[in-house]
Amino acid sequence: MYDAFISYSSHDERAALLLKDLLRRAGYHVFLAADSISPGARWSQETTSALETATNTIVLVSPSSTSSPWVQQEIGRSMRDSNQSIIPVLLGKSDECVPGWLGEVQGVRLVADDQSHLERTAAWIVSRMGGVQSIFPSPRTIGQLCLRRILVDQYEKTALAGAWSREYTRYLQFYYPGREIPTHVSRGVSITFSSMIVERILEYRRTGRRNKVKPLVDSCIDSFVTYLTQSQDVDQGGFGRRSQEVPVRGPTSIIVDLRHTCWALMSCIWLSADGWSMTERGGPKVERAFEWLENRLQRPRADDSTSWTAAAVHKLVSMDYVLRNFGKELCDRAKEAAEKALIGVFNSSYSTWDVGPGFLGSPERGSIDNALYIIGCLREGTVQSAELRRQRSCAISGLTRRCVPIGGSRVAKGLPMLLSGPSDYGASAEFARLLEVNSSGSIGALHGQLCEFLKMWPITQPHGEGEFPWYHASALCLPTIASVRVKWSMG
Repeated sequence: MYDAFISYSSHDERAALLLKDLLRRAGYHVFLAADSISPGARWSQETTSALETATNTIVLVSPSSTSSPWVQQEIGRSMRDSNQSIIPVLLGKSDECVPGWLGEVQGVRLVADDQSHLERTAAWIVSRMGGVQSIFPSPRTIGQLCLRRILVDQYEKTALAGAWSREYTRYLQFYYPGREIPTHVSRGVSITFSSMIVERILEYRRTGRRNKVKPLVDSCIDSFVTYLTQSQDVDQGGFGRRSQEVPVRGPTSIIVDLRHTCWALMSCIWLSADGWSMTERGGPKVERAFEWLENRLQRPRADDSTSWTAAAVHKLVSMDYVLRNFGKELCDRAKEAAEKALIGVFNSSYSTWDVGPGFLGSPERGSIDNALYIIGCLREGTVQSAELRRQRSCAISGLTRRCVPIGGSRVAKGLPMLLSGPSDYGASAEFARLLEVNSSGSIGALHGQLCEFLKMWPITQPHGEGEFPWYHASALCLPTIASVRVKWSMG
């Protein structure tokens, strides 16, 4: 689903690209045929699908577009959809090309060669489209800017409402470049990533200094609770992804999954501790979910030992709430099984877990991501196995080497998301967050250097290749970073 579909003539492609770039920087998900259609995809099918699901249609009005049958067809379809807003954008200074239907729709003029005019036009379009972007238009600190970028990633409509999923497609393209994405992966909008964001947003919200955005954050969390509720199998109690692959109860049956259930329950625990009542809000049946989880932990399955699932189990059973309700014996057994699974997939060559020549065709696509995720789940002081503690330290050292350039300056330049890629803001923020628990010695020095890097990074630029909201949210948990003032510009 797109926030906006830009209808234009190929003659006006430059203006369309400039406008899309500004709207993307503002946090909108925009379809533009020139760069939104993947190689090999069916052009007409992709365009029709994008137009039907877009909330707004932005029409670039020019002599070329008024004589284009394609543009006129797109306008006709948009006008027949009562739920879709049409925003005319007049190119140039002439009114000769203005069609009759424009007289009934408020439009705006765009002069593509004038940067300040271009930015004012984009700002006007933002105000028309609404959403989080218009409610929170001018962030003044890195924390506000990160929060804005995170909140606009949350779906507001369709069956995915409440999930932080707009960047999920880009995430899949990042990990499956030029490859067919498995069906079970492509349909698996992950509770994991949404819960990682909730954990960080709640930490930011507790500071008490963000009263102006608190209602907006609360509204987004309410939507997330609704999404969680819809992701629970009420008969089994566990959580999972909706799929058409298992037609047990129609086209939206839920495939219950241990990892998703762990993250869903962690979110419920965090929200309850923060004063959110699941019962009052018609939220998930938490007790039923814990019953399912207890039964699953007592009867583990082979697919429970994958690294991301094992790490999620370890994080959950290390929480005091779970220890009190499940008892130490069951939690220790589950933790022992999770640690055994993680130890078995550690790759010393890459200083991380679960990568190798067969991993998505390239180990560099999972090396850093897996290390950040699993280190984050294996909280300090919760790991029982000496070997896993060694592996955790090895993974931290591996990430440290990626931060500090070889030769020359020894000052950290930020962590890349790919082994051979440039520094990435989200990955760097997450690593700084993980290092914050240890502020002594070389780790403390690296943490300080990363924080300085994060303060200076031009965060207003578009997302890097591997930057995703669940890691970007980590900057919210770094007070020395979140409070740094920025000069916000759409351009």
